[in-house]
Amino acid sequence: MFLVGLVNFGVIFFVLQKNSQDAVAVNLAGRQRMLSQKMTKQFLEGDFAGVKETMALFEESLRALKGGDSKYNLSAIEDEKILAQISRLEQAWQEFKDHLNKAISGQGTQEDRNYILEHNLELLEEANKLTKLFEAKAVEGLSRLKLYQGIIFSFTLLILAVIWWSISVSVIRPVEKALSVVDKLAKGDFTVSFPHLGRDEIGQLLRGLQKMVASLRETLGEVKTSSEKVSASAEEVNRAGLEVATTAKSLAQEAEEVQKAEESVSNNIQAVSSAAQEMVSAITEISQNTSQAAQVANQALVKAQETNEVVSKLSVSSQEIGEVVKLITQIAEQTNLLALNATIEAARAGEAGKGFAVVANEVKELAKQTAKATDEISQKIQAIQTDAEASVQAIEEITGIVGQINDISNTIASAVEEQTATMGEISQSISLAAESTENIKGKINSMALAVEETAKKGEEGQALSQELASLAVRLKELASRFRC
Repeated sequence: MFLVGLVNFGVIFFVLQKNSQDAVAVNLAGRQRMLSQKMTKQFLEGDFAGVKETMALFEESLRALKGGDSKYNLSAIEDEKILAQISRLEQAWQEFKDHLNKAISGQGTQEDRNYILEHNLELLEEANKLTKLFEAKAVEGLSRLKLYQGIIFSFTLLILAVIWWSISVSVIRPVEKALSVVDKLAKGDFTVSFPHLGRDEIGQLLRGLQKMVASLRETLGEVKTSSEKVSASAEEVNRAGLEVATTAKSLAQEAEEVQKAEESVSNNIQAVSSAAQEMVSAITEISQNTSQAAQVANQALVKAQETNEVVSKLSVSSQEIGEVVKLITQIAEQTNLLALNATIEAARAGEAGKGFAVVANEVKELAKQTAKATDEISQKIQAIQTDAEASVQAIEEITGIVGQINDISNTIASAVEEQTATMGEISQSISLAAESTENIKGKINSMALAVEETAKKGEEGQALSQELASLAVRLKELASRFRC
């Protein structure tokens, strides 16, 4: 555009320069008409000095019109028509000047005077023709200027149209397409396709945006996958929590039965001790009571073994829950890393990435809550495992003690059949059995407390698993807002 303007200015300047010379030439040619009449008037008035001055001015103007003159800023005439008319004017002037010089020098005749009076209008007519030619030349210059301006204006419009088309193709259309892509991204649609990417600045910007979208698409895909895994793991933890609660209730029932069995054993031993202190004649009754004690001991042994199996299953289940919690912890850590990466990518996107940065921070907070919940579940499960191990140990002790009771009962029965003299030893054995039953009672009470604590831990674990499931659902909902 600068070059076009410079050319336009140059053409206009050149044409105006020529027109200014034409205007000066028209002025000089018009003055020649006036001078032709002025010198005639001065001659008739007898002002010969004025005639000479007018003649000199006429000749000076005529030379300037033909050959150019720096005084008048005129160039030499090249137009053939004008040169021919100047030649005719010079010829007419030369004859008129000869007669005029003779007339003003005092050597003129009446013929010279008559020539001046008759041919001054001829000189005027030739000067008038020259003036009209210069005027036509000036008009032609103005027409040429208008033509040049029209051509330059048309060419300028063509260049502007080409520039507008180029800007529309290289800037406006790519920007409109880029705005369409950014609008879809703002609505959470990451399945958008990018237009043809040029090598200009807009193309570089779109390529950077394309890389960012690809990275975000991959990150969101991982977030969705992780949220689904967390949801599945939460369901498994919930089921495991239900199993723990069910097992704890079963343990509580078994513990209650063991307590009843222990009370029965204790009552029987006390009855045997009273019978041993009364008299030897009650040996038969003592034998019956010891038989009953042996049966109760056998039942207690069976119950203790069943309780041991249940608690062992509880320990195994708690270990399995621990493995599930580890998996959830790993998923939460991975989710936290993905959220951190998403936050970094959103920070790189600047303004276009602010909305996604908020979502990434929310995902990060959910991952932290998930990690906290799984940590609490892990602690509860460790407590359950510890209590279960203690329960197993206590039940093993109960089993041993019940076995001892069974052995003692058999020994009492044998001693009653052998001789009454062994009643002292039987009484002593019964006393030991009474002490053992007290120990059994304490162990059973401890086991009952452990079972109750296990039930509480199971309920807490179930509540935490439900909270984890809710967090997983929330995470999945957030991830589902974006189309990848």
